[in-house]
Amino acid sequence: MINILYISGEYPPETGYGGIGTYTKYIAEGLAARGHSVSVIARSIRDEESIEFHGGVVVHRIAPLPYPLPTHRYAYLLRRFCTRHFSHSLNRLAWGMAVGRKIDRLLNSNHRFDIIETPECGAEGLFVSPRMGKRRIIRLHTPWEMIRRLDTLREPWGDRLLLPLLEKHAAKRADGVSAPSQAIADIMKKRWHLRKVTVIPNPLPTASFEPTVGRLWIYTGRIERRKGVHHLIAAYAKVRSLRPVPSLKLVGRAYGTDASGKEYGAVIRAMIDELKVQNEVTWIENAHLDDVARLLQEAAVAFFPSLWENFPYTCLEAMASGCAVVATRCGGFPEIIEHGETGLLVHPDSDEALAATMLYLLDNPGGTAALGSAARKRITEKVSTDRVCRDMELFYQQIREP
Repeated sequence: MINILYISGEYPPETGYGGIGTYTKYIAEGLAARGHSVSVIARSIRDEESIEFHGGVVVHRIAPLPYPLPTHRYAYLLRRFCTRHFSHSLNRLAWGMAVGRKIDRLLNSNHRFDIIETPECGAEGLFVSPRMGKRRIIRLHTPWEMIRRLDTLREPWGDRLLLPLLEKHAAKRADGVSAPSQAIADIMKKRWHLRKVTVIPNPLPTASFEPTVGRLWIYTGRIERRKGVHHLIAAYAKVRSLRPVPSLKLVGRAYGTDASGKEYGAVIRAMIDELKVQNEVTWIENAHLDDVARLLQEAAVAFFPSLWENFPYTCLEAMASGCAVVATRCGGFPEIIEHGETGLLVHPDSDEALAATMLYLLDNPGGTAALGSAARKRITEKVSTDRVCRDMELFYQQIREP
């Protein structure tokens, strides 16, 4: 048995914002089912601590500490300078310090951890020291630096300088590094000079996704610039001007800005109105995980026109549901999808390529069903929770006992 502690500010249902929280839930519950002792430290949306039990996992919810700044009145100008130029970094440091203190309290109450795993994004494991766990693991999801650039987020110069350094420092101190895709592993090995990154895909409880019986088109995921939703709307409007098309559902909350600094959700709403597809496009915000699985049952094709992706759960879930998947040839998508066999890959950042693929699918309804069926089989074989947890278990054992 391995005693495992996961650090993740995101953890469903209270803070299940994205892929990091989804990964942590699935891997934690999967390893707990295999007989390991698994705990999670996650963020609380209230200013109080609590303990929950989900799927054999002990979840400790905590609140961040105050900013790590002097409170004396003579330090007013320093506090003002730091909160103006380092606000995001201070938020990350406040959370990391809260995590470190919580681990100290757990250790003092006779908890023992063989493995402590943290995401690299936001340097959540910055205050995890060697004495807290025999081995520290960093999981590469996508560093905040990459997200900021791809989403064209405007941050103060201080955060642009400091936060990437914190992420790199936390990763360099780890005893082991894992990643869900070879794409992110290669990028970060070069960028951070990491010696070795072990590639293990994200797990998915594939049996919980029933095969689709729908005919609609769908996009699931955050509505943000790096996801390329603007290309999806533009291509959809172009094809609709040529022939009838199925309805399109967007499922996800808006996030971030575009290159001009305008709220990205407002940009997409304006596009839908300007291109006159408001009767065909339905936007469902704040959908829960169970809602997504249900909505996928209504879809025949799922589109993921991202500018960059690591190993996205949205794509795995659509494939597990038997949707024909259209994604961009970037990041981890080519490691998930065999073009023409289990899905279709198009050039990123191209309305024309996406529109041409839409027309192909309209002309080949039989091929659409075959792609969906092959996708479901492929994803069940590749990323089922039991298979991935076996691989992760072996990885942890090798790190624990090198």
